[in-house]
Amino acid sequence: MDEANTEPSEPWPLAAQLDPAGSASDEGEGSEAQVVEELVEENREPVFVDGRLICVNLGYAEIPDFVLQDYAASAVVLDLSHNSLRSLEKLEGFTVAEELLLDDNLIDDDAIFPHLPHAHTVTLNKNRITALPDLLTKLAAGFERLEYLSLLGNEVCPIEGDDDDHRRYRIYVVSKLPQLRFLDFSPVSESEREEAIRLGGFLEPVRFREDPDEANELSTSPQSYTPLPDGVSTSEKDRRSAFGYSRYKYFGKHSEGNRFILNKDL
Repeated sequence: MDEANTEPSEPWPLAAQLDPAGSASDEGEGSEAQVVEELVEENREPVFVDGRLICVNLGYAEIPDFVLQDYAASAVVLDLSHNSLRSLEKLEGFTVAEELLLDDNLIDDDAIFPHLPHAHTVTLNKNRITALPDLLTKLAAGFERLEYLSLLGNEVCPIEGDDDDHRRYRIYVVSKLPQLRFLDFSPVSESEREEAIRLGGFLEPVRFREDPDEANELSTSPQSYTPLPDGVSTSEKDRRSAFGYSRYKYFGKHSEGNRFILNKDL
């Protein structure tokens, strides 16, 4: 049964200022968001307007102490996009923050998310997040009121053109954060909520973890494995017949694919 997305009564809170890529919209050259960001870039210092703290493109590797001291108690919206942030621990000082814009930084799987009880919006577009289960565990613990989340441009977020992977991703995220109303700027539908309850626990993405010892052994091995006995060359210029025991046993039926295999093919 096809079901259109059931949109919440209120839109994404940043829809008027941001597009899905996490940048200022072009709804007019004199828009407030554009004017504020230009002011930040011109003065190279934070701008605070009506409870919104703008620290865009200031080269921050971490939140400076003076920003924490001057604005933490009053910043409701905190925009730290287009910096070089890795650590988020100082965010815990922004106790009244409701919206966190952290797009285009260097936030990875090691980042620690503080507990912010009032935060309902978090955007993490264009960062370096690769472990979705770990991220969702941190977000669930730190932001119990989280309703708006965007992860576009991270490895954990499939490209929308891949319908099956993208659907599984959305259902899994909603299963871990059932209070979400928007994911990646799209409303969570009732059908997605139903599937999250029914299938969410089975859709956890599995990451391949390379064994460092095995990888090192392969990289330092002088030659790849061959079933031929020691001393038998695999060079095309030195073709000879050989007899030996293979460590593998083939159980295929009606196969004649091994009738004409040369040493160079092994």
